[in-house]
Amino acid sequence: MVNGHTYISASNASRWTRCTASAELTKNIESFDTDYSTEGTEAHGIAAKMLSYMLLEAENPLPSIEKEEAKQLMARYAIEYGDWIKEILPNKSEIFIEKRVSFTDTVAGTCDCAIISQNEIIIIDYKYGQGLLVPAVDNLQLVFYALGFRKSYGRKDKYKLYIYQPRTQDDEPYSLWELEDHELDLYEELFNNAISEIEQGKFIFRTGKHCQFCPAKPRCPEWNEELQVIEKSKKDFPSPELLPEDVAEAVHLRGEEVIKWIQSVMKYNLAKACNGSRFTNLKLVEGRSFRKWDDMQEGDIVSQVNMYNLEPYKKTLVPFSHVEKHLGKKKFEESFGHLVVKPKGKPKLVSRSAKGEEISLSGGYEFNDLFLDGEEYE
Repeated sequence: MVNGHTYISASNASRWTRCTASAELTKNIESFDTDYSTEGTEAHGIAAKMLSYMLLEAENPLPSIEKEEAKQLMARYAIEYGDWIKEILPNKSEIFIEKRVSFTDTVAGTCDCAIISQNEIIIIDYKYGQGLLVPAVDNLQLVFYALGFRKSYGRKDKYKLYIYQPRTQDDEPYSLWELEDHELDLYEELFNNAISEIEQGKFIFRTGKHCQFCPAKPRCPEWNEELQVIEKSKKDFPSPELLPEDVAEAVHLRGEEVIKWIQSVMKYNLAKACNGSRFTNLKLVEGRSFRKWDDMQEGDIVSQVNMYNLEPYKKTLVPFSHVEKHLGKKKFEESFGHLVVKPKGKPKLVSRSAKGEEISLSGGYEFNDLFLDGEEYE
């Protein structure tokens, strides 16, 4: 909180330092727990307990972790995380786990792991998500923590900022950004200027990559201007070959951001519908459903697949369609039919004139957790 009314923190530092208006625009947007956020919270909790045991000689958390496969996987990743930290740990250093860090009296955040030695500060942020690769370079959340620890423990020669993300497909589960003390001074100025603007009520809109996960993006006036341009020109979109070169370049440079913004508006509307809102010209319907293996019976699936001398795994469980093609539909149904399920289709927002019976939902959906037809999870 700044002046008791505007929410800013370490985790969204890349947004409010570049667009101070986002701090004001997002302050009253309610946040819901989702499957992704719940999983991340649980993974962070297990990782923190495991690090405390491996690095600070706290109680071993393994006996208390549920035997559920997802929790055991979190524990295995946490052990690998702890082993990796031991490898980079400097001599004569102090370790902090889940440490609350303040940049000012009113702006703070919680750092997953920090290591302070005589000549350097090491910051580590643990990311359990696997869909979006989070790089350390230019990550202002890490800079926030580094500035907070520098304020408390003094200036150092080096600052090593890590993102540790164990479920990515990269060769290494971490990325590193190294800064020197004078470079950190420049970021401190950036933070101070942004906080000053917010405290004075100077809410300035600036669009860019930091808009990607902004919950206020669908109602952002800066982005709304882009829609108005499209609305004015939609009746007469010229063919690409008729565009002047400078216009074609401008469309190319701006087009990707505009497309993402339009998608964010559509997902925002979808989230509202999934949380109980009704629209005049739109309705919520059940999307197309696809058959899949029953996740609860993976052991039986592997056993059955092995019986037919098929490789059950490559990177993931072999698709049932591959097994069905190999055996034929009749044989597949006899041997594997009970191991395949057809879940409900994902909710979809369409025109009221479109086919499909309207459905009603009321659950904790956020627009960042919903995906449109043909859209991949980045």
